[in-house]
Amino acid sequence: MRRLLLALSLTLGSAPARAQLAPVERRDFLRSVRVYIKAHQENGVFELHDDVLDREWFLKLIHLYRERVAARADGLTFTCADFQQADGAHKVDVDFYARKKAGAWVVEKTAIHRVDGQARFLYNERNEPVPVE
Repeated sequence: MRRLLLALSLTLGSAPARAQLAPVERRDFLRSVRVYIKAHQENGVFELHDDVLDREWFLKLIHLYRERVAARADGLTFTCADFQQADGAHKVDVDFYARKKAGAWVVEKTAIHRVDGQARFLYNERNEPVPVE
């Protein structure tokens, strides 16, 4: 049934299909992202370097998206999270990429996906980042 829905979604030209994880895998993946965020916080603030703007962001987590978990062919799985700059001035959407290693999810990288709603990249049908045109 899942394959039929995936085929229909691709045929009808809707948003890119996202590979699904089993519920237990999804839960464990999201837990690893939460642990990563907490481990990189100081006083509730997540610090993240922005290579594009060459600056540091000091962010507070607003929402980690459980419904936006996607697996890629290269073994990475990702989800996004909304953050607010600690002083409230900006909203930053950060994507977290993890891979399962020795039975545990390990966050390998982060990417700033949007700043104040402006996308820096999009995802293609294989859940790979592509430039905004």
